[in-house]
Amino acid sequence: MLYDTARASEIIHLKLEDIHLEEKYVILNGKGFKQRIVPLMETTIQLLKIYLKENKLNTYLFENKNHLMNLDFIADVLEKYTLNISKNITPHTLHHARAIHLLKSGVPVIMIRDLLGHESVITTEENALVFCGKKCIVR
Repeated sequence: MLYDTARASEIIHLKLEDIHLEEKYVILNGKGFKQRIVPLMETTIQLLKIYLKENKLNTYLFENKNHLMNLDFIADVLEKYTLNISKNITPHTLHHARAIHLLKSGVPVIMIRDLLGHESVITTEENALVFCGKKCIVR
C-alpha cells in the first residue's frame, strides 16, 4: 500500500471500514484530518484479501491484540524484506516511487498531487525534481 501512494502513518490508522476491495479503493485519513480516496492496484487487492482472510481483525488493518502497529514496525518490516535489494528503501521512498513512475508514464502532476495527498502541487513538483529531475514533470 505504500506504493499505492499511502503514507505509513495513514496505513497504520487505516480502518477496515475504509477498505473497499470490490470498488478497488481505500479512504485514507491524512495530515490535517483530510480524507482522500486512493485507488488500489490489483496486486494490492489480492494481497489484502489474503491478509484479511488469514487475520482476525477488529477495527484496524494492522493491529496486534487490539493495539495499533507503529511507524517503527512498518519500517522494520520493510527493512527485513528489502535488505537484499537496497539499504535505502524506506516507507517514504516507496510512497514517492509510485509518484515518479506515474510522472514518467505521463500522468499530470496535479493528479499525482491528489493521490499523494499534498496540499500544493509545488510540493509534488519539488519531490519530483529530487527523485527524477525536470524531464518527468507533466502539467
